[in-house]
Amino acid sequence: MPEFLDALTLARAQFAFTVSFHIIFPAFSIGLASYLLVLEALWLRTGDDSYLRLFKYWMKIFAVAFGMGVVSGIVMSYQFGTNWSVFSDKAGPVIGPLMAYEVLTAFFLEAGFLGVMLFGMGRVSKSLHLVATAMVAFGTLLSATWILSVNSWMQTPTGYVINEVGQFVPVDWLAIVFNPSFLYRLVHMVLAAYLTTAFVVGAVGALHLLRDRASRDARRMFSMAMWMAAIVAPIQIVAGDFHGLNFVIETYDVRLLEAHDMEKGNLYKLIDGFTTAERQRRYQYAFAPTDGSDHDGIESELNGSRPADYIASRVNMDKWNAWHAIVEAVRHYDYWPTANKNMVYYFEPDYLPENENRGKLWILPWDTDASWGPTWNSGHDVVYNSIFPGSGGGADRDSTPEFWPEYFNTVREINDLLWQRDQIEPLVDQFAAVLKPLEQADLDRWRGGPAEEGRYNGLSGEGTKGVDAL
Repeated sequence: MPEFLDALTLARAQFAFTVSFHIIFPAFSIGLASYLLVLEALWLRTGDDSYLRLFKYWMKIFAVAFGMGVVSGIVMSYQFGTNWSVFSDKAGPVIGPLMAYEVLTAFFLEAGFLGVMLFGMGRVSKSLHLVATAMVAFGTLLSATWILSVNSWMQTPTGYVINEVGQFVPVDWLAIVFNPSFLYRLVHMVLAAYLTTAFVVGAVGALHLLRDRASRDARRMFSMAMWMAAIVAPIQIVAGDFHGLNFVIETYDVRLLEAHDMEKGNLYKLIDGFTTAERQRRYQYAFAPTDGSDHDGIESELNGSRPADYIASRVNMDKWNAWHAIVEAVRHYDYWPTANKNMVYYFEPDYLPENENRGKLWILPWDTDASWGPTWNSGHDVVYNSIFPGSGGGADRDSTPEFWPEYFNTVREINDLLWQRDQIEPLVDQFAAVLKPLEQADLDRWRGGPAEEGRYNGLSGEGTKGVDAL
């Protein structure tokens, strides 16, 4: 056997084939179940038998697709254990219940009402048959919800701790189910299913039209499919863009550490409105504190009344000096403890008795777009407020002057590195030339706007007069 065909490659190839084959059927049946519901509802509302004929035509195809999805899904579920047994052991306490919920709620709901939908017409009332069709359609969406929750959690895990044997153990099921990428992936998948159904139905309708241009059922089928595609396709473009942006922003986890050859350590993405370590944890290192004491210790115990040795044992000051000097240079508006957002706490695994084996803090930037702007609250963070005195941005009035010289020397080094007139001014002219055509549109957008739309209304200075003045 060739060397590249090792057990890992073969396991991946087998699972890739299974999941690629399986996804065809759920992607089709999710949309088709909703289409059947629409057809039956229109038949009951209008009395037009054309809708009934289309319903019966596609119901048979749905039954086959649903059955194939179940069969291929069972194979895929077994491969979780056979091909990825270590993953199943470590992540089983989280993904096992989620997949069980999918079976106990969505699949049982679909299976219970599927028989009524397939064989109940003429045996139960029309309204009850419509309810059965609605339950099947709802069940397919509910099934997608649980499966996408599992898939999303695997990409952006939250709401867990790691126990003594290295398993992911749930501590917050709401955080697990509604993990940071869940809603984006769910919307993206459901829209994709509706698009798939629209194009399949449209293709079948087009084939029937080629055979019989006078076919009323084929025209109706094709028209409904094309309208669906015309509506859903633009929405999918927007949803996909949001999904991509969320992926870029929210996948701030162990992959960041690996990409930058950083030592493994706990990662917390600070979220506005949340203060618990469990809700904000992005990566739990196996040998790091599992109770959030590293995060909580920084948030609640670090302040200007602490001695310099206490702060230095808990914060990598060299990294913080460089980070905050850059923050001040670009004037980031809301790095501060009471906002509790737009930064990541990374604890390098420098576990010492002096820091109670919690590691040393690095503060890392997080967002990439709207929060780089005027520094309305001085850009303070919890470490800054422990070093410098102040009254704003959650600061206290105590300070630790021992750290001042090194910080200001770092600021000077960055200033000397970046702000060379012969280098900066040509760059400013270059960027100004790009911005100049957009100047009037930008002024029209912001002037007179409400304060919550950026607080540009009422600002003064050369920058408000135009690019040339600035």
